[in-house]
Amino acid sequence: MQRSTRFIWILLASLIGVLPMCGCGSDDETTTGPPPPPADWTKVSGHDINDEIHDLICYEGDLICAGDFTEVGDRAINHIVRWTGDAWHGLGSGLTGGVPTAVWSLALYNEGLIVAGNFSEAGGVAANNIARWDGSAWHALGTGLTKEEQQQDLTEISLVVYGTTLIAGGNFDTAGGMAAAGLAQWDGTSWSPLATELNGSVYALAAVFGAGVIAGGSFSSVDSVAVHHLASWDGEVWTSMGSGTNGPVRTLLEANGVLFAGGEFTEAGGVAANCVAQWTGTSWSPLGTGANNDVLTLGYYDGTLWMGGQFTEAGGVSANRVARWRDGSWEALGSGMNDAVQALEKFDEEIIAGGAFTIAGASVVNRLAAWSD
Repeated sequence: MQRSTRFIWILLASLIGVLPMCGCGSDDETTTGPPPPPADWTKVSGHDINDEIHDLICYEGDLICAGDFTEVGDRAINHIVRWTGDAWHGLGSGLTGGVPTAVWSLALYNEGLIVAGNFSEAGGVAANNIARWDGSAWHALGTGLTKEEQQQDLTEISLVVYGTTLIAGGNFDTAGGMAAAGLAQWDGTSWSPLATELNGSVYALAAVFGAGVIAGGSFSSVDSVAVHHLASWDGEVWTSMGSGTNGPVRTLLEANGVLFAGGEFTEAGGVAANCVAQWTGTSWSPLGTGANNDVLTLGYYDGTLWMGGQFTEAGGVSANRVARWRDGSWEALGSGMNDAVQALEKFDEEIIAGGAFTIAGASVVNRLAAWSD
């Protein structure tokens, strides 16, 4: 009777986990849980953004998102918003007055946030297409940037800081009331032109140590110099960068002394380079077999190059609109996005992507998503 009772107790204990079925209480064996799920894209917050994001930047420890949107969740937010990691906040009453209103580019300059796009007011202050946020209020930069033939119709503006100067590029033709063929500089007080002739638009700018300012876009000539979608400014004159590219350049990035370019081209420097290439100072070279469609944004985080755009393949492998270059090859980030990725930024140890997409990986995200390995 005692033996039968003891057997029953051991069996019950084994079933409920008090004693192991084998080993009789030995602590030599350990149990492990299921493996962690594979990395994937996640939604940044529980609130949806109702239209496209064009640019992202970190400012005073927060993530700034800018674009076409007018709502975040159920709140009216005019084209620019700040994410603290816990909540969304507007920057005053935002940007208004464009036809249509949009924000294309963000930059940090003189301890302020510079915003450029298609608008006529910033927080109720008259500001032609470019303005500065000082943390609590909006300010104009002189009389701003305008296009004489179609007032306010600026399709894109790019920004970069070079030394103590803010450089702007786009399809504007006046800066601070002065003629400026799509390229101008702001010294903190006034505007001055950087070009007198440009036969296209500037889509991207980068500052490269020792080389000056690099401009990319749809142009093939600046100040009567043949440049083929890419040009370098040394402070005095514009020069070409090899034979440039055979199609528009949409994004530029300098990292560790190397300039990366992305866009709508299939050649760079006369060699095959599908939508992405690198310039080492003397020549262009491809990064693998590149992408099969437009590259719209580039980022460099923790020693790795990231790209986003409209492509569905990178390096010959499936990569829906986002990929990274690691150990000499392109790799996908999960199943990617269902529409264009137009901005990348690192925030709170995650890579943040913004754009036109509504799905990222397995999640409905509505234009903003986070990746963490």
